[in-house]
Formats: sequence, structure tokens, C-alpha cells
Amino acid sequence: MIEDQHNTRGDMHTPLAAERELQIYREFAARLVSLNKEDELLWYVAQSVVGRLGYADCVIYRLERETDTLVQAAAIGEKTPLRRQIKNALRIPVGKGITGAVADSHTPLLVGDTRADPRYIHDLAPPGSELCVPILHGNELLGVLDSEHPSPGWFRESDLETFKAIAALTAAQWAQCRLISSLRSATTRLRVAEREADAANRAKQDFLANISHEVRTPLNGISGCLDILAETGINDKQLALIARASRSSDDLTALIDQLLDFSRIEAGTMQVKEETGRLETLVEDVLGAFTKQAARSDLNFNVKSDIAPLPVRTDHHRVRQILFNLTQNALKFTDQGQVDVTIERQAGDELVLRVCDTGIGMTRATRERVFGRFVQADASRSRRHGGVGLGLAITRSLVDLLNGTITVTSQTGVGTTFTVRIPVNEDVTPAQTESPVDSSIPDCSDIQILLAEDSDTNAFVVTHHLTRCGARVIRAANGREALAALDKHRFDAVLMDVSMPEMDGLEATMRLREREELAALPVIALTAHVAEADIRACEDAGMNSFLSKPIDRASLYRTLGQHISRNKDGADRD
Repeated sequence: MIEDQHNTRGDMHTPLAAERELQIYREFAARLVSLNKEDELLWYVAQSVVGRLGYADCVIYRLERETDTLVQAAAIGEKTPLRRQIKNALRIPVGKGITGAVADSHTPLLVGDTRADPRYIHDLAPPGSELCVPILHGNELLGVLDSEHPSPGWFRESDLETFKAIAALTAAQWAQCRLISSLRSATTRLRVAEREADAANRAKQDFLANISHEVRTPLNGISGCLDILAETGINDKQLALIARASRSSDDLTALIDQLLDFSRIEAGTMQVKEETGRLETLVEDVLGAFTKQAARSDLNFNVKSDIAPLPVRTDHHRVRQILFNLTQNALKFTDQGQVDVTIERQAGDELVLRVCDTGIGMTRATRERVFGRFVQADASRSRRHGGVGLGLAITRSLVDLLNGTITVTSQTGVGTTFTVRIPVNEDVTPAQTESPVDSSIPDCSDIQILLAEDSDTNAFVVTHHLTRCGARVIRAANGREALAALDKHRFDAVLMDVSMPEMDGLEATMRLREREELAALPVIALTAHVAEADIRACEDAGMNSFLSKPIDRASLYRTLGQHISRNKDGADRD
């Protein structure tokens, strides 16, 4: 009788039925590659594989590892009156019931009569017979494939083999789905982490830029007022105090520049800008910047050069910054003896910078980490030399940006030598000869300048420098006032602060450039924002030049001399 009941579902063992079963397996194998989501896979197996093979009931359980529980995840038959919605979804602990026993033992079970098996857990269908197979990937249990029938003895050994084959194919793709899901989750987490890191970097950049602006603005007032005070006929003792305060102001400016450079390097925003220029100007720059400092320390300071007077293409600003950092470092750690700076070209396409001192030297341990961030030769509380330990780290990063190399040799108590090698490209294009610009006090008589500056102190300093050379100055406190002044007066140049209330200097410059009669008017930016992006923003707005705060008086005069035409057109001025 049981055999007759079994045959009523259709003879699955005829040649025609076997071919149909084989076709279902082929389609299953072909679809596996595209079934990359776990739920999609399990529902496909239940409905499009088990169901099409002629089984009226099927439930696939997923193992929930956190609770060691089997959870019904996909089904056909009475469990799914609606597609992909399980009715009365069961949760069965591993070890409980026939399904839990299979999960616990990793062994398939064919139960001919569930009425006689005390492990049977009644669900929607009445008890009869049950076929249960673990879904294993290697030794790892993923879930269980289960089927019931209300008639005892319904399932045969051939059904058990069929379910084992389905479980094996399902397990392989199920593990693949989980791997893909894990990779997707990891990728999502990486993307989120990357966005958070970018946001943090931007926030850090914005913070440092704002701090730079807030510090440079009063610093400009301090250094400017010190310069003015030094011109008022004071005695030598007072002049010495002013000089000391000026040096402290310069040190603070250098520290701010280091922090900004460090921030750009950390964020990966520092860029190389190649230009054509002559390297011999490096000698003059180093001598001009450090001769007085060396004289105060009673050091023998030598700068030697073996450079042909030919223009080369490189980032001259970064090369100068590297040389300045190394020279400043040598002077700081050398109390007596000498500091020698050598600049030379080798093989025509390599620039070699060498800075040698007779200072305190370094131990082997210090040499190995000297280019690290925040590393100092002497980090004790009683150390004699200042600094935050960023100079050499920044120098190393700049050398890397220029595709160069930097090495150090040192001996404690004897001295240190840094050697930098930077590739340069000789520019065979005839360079335009620029006439030297006089940085002394220019003659600005009959020159009228618009100064747009919201800081009273900075406006006072700049106005003093301008009136000292004979210029007439009209001040505006923001961009709106500057545009209004341009409506009323004729100017030879505009000194435009970038950060101002109501309307900033960038917007004001863009608006004035819209006026045809002001298209050629020189606009010089005054700003405490000194990042490369800030310089580009000034250029994009239509500004002709850029002066960073604290404003150097010589740079101010030099820039004015470059942009103000000495040819008077005789127009009336207000």
C-alpha cells in the first residue's frame, strides 16, 4: 500500500522523468553562478529545484550561529501561501527535533514514520514521513534541507540521494554568497571609512587653514608695528628688543608654515609645480636668509656653488624650501665651528644640495629615525634646542615629491651632513630676461591705492608702508565698500584682503572684473590663507598677485613696482 501511495506522485524513475530531472540539475548548475545573494539562492532551490523535481513540501533552514538555532529561511507547500513569505516560521535549536538532530550530527536522516519518532516536531502538515539532509560546506554547517509528506514510507533511498546532491550544490554557492556578502560589507565599510577619513582630513585642513588665518592676522599686525616702531628714532637698547621680538615673530610664522605643510602632506594635497628658472639665485637666497643668524652665533657660514647659469625646469620653491630647512636645522644644532652649504649640478641633470655642520651630531639610533614625524635629536625636558620635530619629516616628503633622494651621515660631537639629490630638466628654450626689481622704497607719488582690509591693525600697518612711499590710500572694510569706492574714485591698484565680512575679496574681485573699465586694474591679494588651493582661488577670481600675511614690506614694495604703471594718463583723481 505504501509503495502504491509513493507511485501516485509520478514515476520519477522512467527514462523520460530521469531526463527531466537531469535537465533541472543542468539549469540549476547554470543558474548557480548568477545566484549571488543568499535569500535568492535559497528560494530558488526550494521553489525552482525541489518543487520542479516533484516534491510538494520543502523547507530550508539557515543556521543562526549566534544562538545555535535553525531558522526557516525558504520553503514550498503549506509553509508558503504567498511567494517568499513563510507562514508560522519555526526556530529550532540545534539538537532538537529531527531537523536539529541532523544539524547536530551532520548526518542525513530518512524517517519512514514520524509518528513513531519522539524527536518529531509537529508543524503545519500532519505527521507521516520526513527526509532531512544537512547543507555542509566542508565541515561547516550552513543549514538543513528538509521535506515532509503526510504518508508514512513516502521517501526512498533515491530521494535521499537526490536531496544530498541538491544540498551539495547549494552549499558550494551558499558559501560563495556569504563570501560575496562579506566582501561587499567589507567594501562598504572601507568606503565609509575612506569617506570618514577624507572628511576628517578636510576638517583638519579647514581647521589648520582657519587657525593659520586667525594667527597670521594678528601676527601681521605685530610684525608690522614692530617694523614701524623700529623707524621712530629709538635708542639701541630698544632697537635690540624690537629685533628680538621680530625674530620671535619670524619663528612663529615658520612654525605655522611647517604645520600647514605637514597637514598638506598628510592629506596628500601637496603638489609639484615645475617652472623655468636659474638655480644660482639659491646662493643669494641662502646668504640673505641666514648670514645674520650665523653671525649672531659666531659661526663660519659658507655657501659654495658650482652651477652653470642655464635655466632649468623644476619646482624652485620646493628646492628652496628643502635647502632652507636643512640650513636652518644645521644652524640650530651648531654652537661653534662652521656650517657649509654646497650647491652643484652633476651630469647635467641632477642637482646636489649638501649641508655640512660641526654641530652636536647624532647617535645611530637617532639617525635611523631622524626623518620621522615629531622626532627630535634631544626630546628631554632640559633640551636646549627648540622645534616640534617636523622640519626633517617635511623635507623628506618634499624630496620624495621631487623624485629625489636624501641621505644623512653623522657622528656624535663631530657633526652632520645631509645630502639631497634632485633630478632637474635643462630648459633649452631661451628664457626671457627679467630686469631686476628694486625692493627699496619706490616713488609712489601721485599714486592712489584702494586698500580693502577689515582688520584695523593690518590696515594701519599697510597704510603706513604705502604712505611712506608717497601713495594716497583709501580704505574699505569689506568687498561691498571696495566696489562702492571703485564707483567714486580712480585707482592705480587694489590691495584686496581675501577674508572679509559681508563680501569677501574673491567675490569682490570677480565683480570688479565684470566691469570693462576695470579689466586691467591690478588687484593684489592680501591673505593669511597660504595653501596652494587658496592661491589658485585668487588667480581664478582674477587677482594679479598674492601677498601672504605677515606681509613683508620689501615684498609689498616689490609687488607694487611690478604692477603699477609709471605712465600717468593725466586723468583727474578724487
